[in-house]
Amino acid sequence: EQERKPKQNKSIRIGAEKLDELITLMSEWQIGCDAAHQMVGQHGLQEVQAAVSSMAYLAKAIHERTLNLRLVPIGETFNRFHRIVHELARAMGKDIDLVIKGGETALDKSLVEHLSGPLTHLVRNAIDHGIEDTQTRIRLGKPAKGKIRLSACHESGSIIIEIGDDGLGVFSRATVCGG
Repeated sequence: EQERKPKQNKSIRIGAEKLDELITLMSEWQIGCDAAHQMVGQHGLQEVQAAVSSMAYLAKAIHERTLNLRLVPIGETFNRFHRIVHELARAMGKDIDLVIKGGETALDKSLVEHLSGPLTHLVRNAIDHGIEDTQTRIRLGKPAKGKIRLSACHESGSIIIEIGDDGLGVFSRATVCGG
């Protein structure tokens, strides 16, 4: 009987500039394939039609997969907020849960990096000014524990990120990537 080896997650790190260069080359290859496909149609070269169509299909598939290499799930960034919420809430004498939805929503890595600062500001604002202290919440008939919601989803070709709380805070909804 053969011994089963556990699957290993094999990955490598590549610089963003190398990936961008590959994406540019793939885009140019796609353009070349499209031009060849058009020439075949214009000049009646039916015998090479299948080969050109196959090359165009492969170019498009490789281009799409190359673009997807830059995508990362937003959940990795969202999950960092558990610590921030816990520490700030404790320092302010508040009891707050963070609820995350849509962590699997994928965005370009550089966009996720740019969103980290604004998201941190909005979450801190919800803790500081949105969620009331425990005694005030009880007096207002609310649960003693406050709740902050952080979610992401795809909607009509865009990525929507929502931040909300069940306190006095303002519900925020931002389209971060147009489609």
